[in-house]
Amino acid sequence: MTKSEFAAYLEPFVTQAVQDTGTTIKPSVIIARALIESGSKNGFGVSPLQTDANNFFGFTANKNYSGQKELFKTWESVSIPIYGEEKFLGKNKKGEFEYLRYFRKYNTPIESIKDFINLVSTSPKFSKALQADTAKAQAQIIARGGYATSPNSESLFVTLVNESENLLSKLKTLAKKHTTGIAASISTLFAVG
Repeated sequence: MTKSEFAAYLEPFVTQAVQDTGTTIKPSVIIARALIESGSKNGFGVSPLQTDANNFFGFTANKNYSGQKELFKTWESVSIPIYGEEKFLGKNKKGEFEYLRYFRKYNTPIESIKDFINLVSTSPKFSKALQADTAKAQAQIIARGGYATSPNSESLFVTLVNESENLLSKLKTLAKKHTTGIAASISTLFAVG
């Protein structure tokens, strides 16, 4: 999927999760974080972590996690501890540390999104984002809290928040023009750019 297709795919799940939890986290922040964690050279939301495990936020399953989990290959910019059947696979050509690690497995995309909302809401490192007035400020607080190990995480996060806000705005505009709603408007959006 392209970035826009993946964001449009996630939109109804994000809307439902935000509604169910009553969170103040902006939908564009949730979608942007999922874009960062679910992107690859092959597209967005296409790796087994997303297609098999509905894990759109790169949530690992540490030794205290009691839910469903599965081993997936991943990389980190720093060395990390491993446990159980996890394995360090070595460094790749970019100097990144490659691992076979446990990741959380979800039955639905909404479960994954609600887990992200819960993490931001309950972690002292991220919960200040709930008081921020703008999506950009929320993204900056979450990035500065250390959500990801990538050195350019904050700037990428803010850029994708802006793109996600634009896409959500286009989807809402199209849904108002078409009585069939947002889902049917998605194909119209991609047809017009």
